[in-house]
Amino acid sequence: MTTIDREFFKNPTTDPAYSVSGFWFWNDLITDEKTSEQLSIMKRIHANQPVLHARSGLVNKYLSPDWLDRVSHAIKDCEKNGQSIWIYDEHNWPSGNCGWTITLEEKYREHFLQFSQHQCEGGKPFHLDLNKEYIAISAFEENGKETELLSLANKGSIDCTPLSGAQIIAVWVAVDDYEPTGKLSVDYLSHEAIGAFIKSTHEKYKERFSEAFGSIIKGFFMDETRFCNALPLD
Repeated sequence: MTTIDREFFKNPTTDPAYSVSGFWFWNDLITDEKTSEQLSIMKRIHANQPVLHARSGLVNKYLSPDWLDRVSHAIKDCEKNGQSIWIYDEHNWPSGNCGWTITLEEKYREHFLQFSQHQCEGGKPFHLDLNKEYIAISAFEENGKETELLSLANKGSIDCTPLSGAQIIAVWVAVDDYEPTGKLSVDYLSHEAIGAFIKSTHEKYKERFSEAFGSIIKGFFMDETRFCNALPLD
C-alpha cells in the first residue's frame, strides 16, 4: 500500500509534474535575460513545467544555432530552479512542417482523393477531357448499373453519344499548392514526409540536448495533426 504524503498532497509545489504546464510563447526577440526573468516569475507562481512554443512574431531564426543557444539557456535555468520543460515541436502549428519548410516539396504536402461528376444525356454528344492522372473513371446508367461507355475513351478524352443517360465519376489524387500560411498540412500518411520532419526538428534537439531528455526536457508536445481536404469538389 502506498502511503500518501499529506503535506505534499495539500501543496505539491516541489515537483514540476504537479504544477501548471502553460504554453510559453516565444514570439519576440528572445534573449537569455528575458527567459531568465520569465522562468523566475513562473517559479514564483508554481508554474514549473512550461511548454516552449515558437509563435508568430519570433525574431530569432527558428531552430538556428541562435535558437538552440536560447533553448540551452532556458534548460540550464530550469535545472537551477528545479523546473522542467516541454518542447512544442513546431513554429506555430500544426506540427509537421518545421516552420513551413517541409511542405516546400510537393511530395511532402497532403495528398487526398478528389473526384468530379459529369452527367451525359441519352442521344446527345458527350465530351470529357482526360486532363489529369485519374486513378479511376466509372460510368453508371440512370438505374445505377455500370455501363460500357468508357470503352469509347481514347488517350486524351471521352467522346461518345450514349443511347441512354449516364453519370461519369472521375477520381484522381490531388495535392495543394504550397501555402506559407493557411492549412499548412504535411502528408501525415507519408513515412518519408514525417521522417523528414522528425529529422529536421526532433533530431536537432536530440543532437544538442539528449542528456536533458527525460529529466529537464520531459517530452515533445505535438499539436493539431489533421486532414484539411476531407470534402470533394462540388
